[in-house]
Amino acid sequence: MVIASASLYLATPYLAAPSIEIHDPYGKITPKVIGVYMMIHNHGFGQDCLVGVEMISPMKMKAEIHRTVMSNGVARMEPVDSICIPGRSEARLEPGGYHIMIMGNYTEMMDSIKEIVLVLHFQRSGDIRITVPIKETAQGSMHTH
Repeated sequence: MVIASASLYLATPYLAAPSIEIHDPYGKITPKVIGVYMMIHNHGFGQDCLVGVEMISPMKMKAEIHRTVMSNGVARMEPVDSICIPGRSEARLEPGGYHIMIMGNYTEMMDSIKEIVLVLHFQRSGDIRITVPIKETAQGSMHTH
């Protein structure tokens, strides 16, 4: 009985630990911003939070976690500090909701960017590096931020 209790006590942090997996990341590029979307799946039992993001390739640019907020029929983007994913659940980053917004001066090379590399910073799981294919390029799209 003592051995079983000790084993359970030692295993508890592992059972409660988050286990983050990223599914189907993709980006949409416009002349002003790059929007990045994905599914974040927490296979573990403990909650984890996405607390930051960096774009590291093909160049470093400012990246923030955002959400879309409707106000008087107008959509606007606002930064958020984190997105928390409870254990055994998922968070969908998608147009019109939570997403990653990348801002910077990339217009000269906009047509040549086929993928970007991001580092996602999680509160408990640490850093996860992902490659994000660019699926859409909107040449004339005007995005107000």
